Amino acid sequence: MELRPSSRADFVITRVVDSGSGYLNQNQYTLLIGTPFNEIHFGKAYFSDGVVEFSVSPNQSLSIYKDGTVTADK
Repeated sequence: MELRPSSRADFVITRVVDSGSGYLNQNQYTLLIGTPFNEIHFGKAYFSDGVVEFSVSPNQSLSIYKDGTVTADK
């Protein structure tokens, strides 16, 4: 996954998530990313069969799915 603040296209935060930890095992992982910028960020989540683009506001929590669905968590 990569995340970029709206004011700094040259600043990229990247995180790698490996969800497999056993034979035929898939787990959901919560990924918390801290950033020094208090503004909207634009992101891309890379899956084995595609890319999901999204935007996230400060203090917002999202669930991102490989089918392209992005939902705000409550």
